[in-house]
Amino acid sequence: MVGLCVDGSGDLVAIQRIFLRPDGAGKAQMRKPKLTLGRVRGAALRLGPVASEIIITEGPEDGLSLMQQLPGSSVWVALGTALMPEIEMPPEVRTVVIAGQNDAAGRAAVTRAAEALTLRGLSVKAVFPSPEYRDWNDELRGCRI
Repeated sequence: MVGLCVDGSGDLVAIQRIFLRPDGAGKAQMRKPKLTLGRVRGAALRLGPVASEIIITEGPEDGLSLMQQLPGSSVWVALGTALMPEIEMPPEVRTVVIAGQNDAAGRAAVTRAAEALTLRGLSVKAVFPSPEYRDWNDELRGCRI
């Protein structure tokens, strides 16, 4: 799977490749199934258009799961929890919904991102999967903790 990462002005700045299993049921069993070429800091893998409200998440799997659960939503992927606060937002974006993960690192990342995005003048909300799931992809697939 190949995803294009764009910056706040919509310029292509990176490509992320994810090697999948031959049956498509998950990432390939290899040392580095994800490879990124280019600069992802500040960029996002946009799974939807620029909109007044966007949803951001850490990884492509969660982003694709959210797209299935919330059709019509604009989901953007930060490609790392530490990169969520740094996504460059076009001026049309007013509200950011941070779709976090149900673990300590995920909740801490949401807090950091919410603080940074709020300081940039954006309205920020946080959402998490149901408590019995670690992340959005697990919830969609029904894989409980």
